[in-house]
Amino acid sequence: MLLFHAFTHELDGERAFVRVIALNVDVLAARTLVLRLEQNLYASEAKVIVTFLAKDVGGKWIDVYHREHLNDGSKARKEDLDRLRQDPTIQRILPMIEAIGGTEQMERALRQGEATKLALGEARKSFSDFKSRYSRDILSPPPPEPQVK
Repeated sequence: MLLFHAFTHELDGERAFVRVIALNVDVLAARTLVLRLEQNLYASEAKVIVTFLAKDVGGKWIDVYHREHLNDGSKARKEDLDRLRQDPTIQRILPMIEAIGGTEQMERALRQGEATKLALGEARKSFSDFKSRYSRDILSPPPPEPQVK
C-alpha cells in the first residue's frame, strides 16, 4: 500500500533540487520500503536512495538495507538520448520548445530523464538482488527459541 508520496522543489542559490519520496508500508508483515529521488536540475544528476526497514522481535524498526545510487545525466549515451527524442510525447512538444528557444532546456531535461531512469534501474536491481538473497530470513517470522528443560 502506498502510504505517503511527497514532492518538494527547493532552490538553493544556483542549484534546484526536486525530491520525491514514496513510502510503501505493509503493516501486517511489519516491513517498509522507502524510496527517495533527489534530482539536481542544473547538473542533470539523479540520486535514488532506497531504505528497507523491518520490525525486530521487540517491535523496534531497524534499518536492514540502505543504498544510494547517483547517476550523472551529462554522461548519458547519445543513442539513449536519441531514443528519448523519438518518444511520441517528446516529438509533439519539441517543435514548440524549439520555437521559443528552449533547446538547451530540452537537452537538459532529456539528460535528467536518462539519469533518473538509470539511477532507478540500479536501485531496483540492487534491492532485488538483496531481496532474493535475504528475503526468507527477513520476511519470515523468527525461528522459535529452543525450549530449555
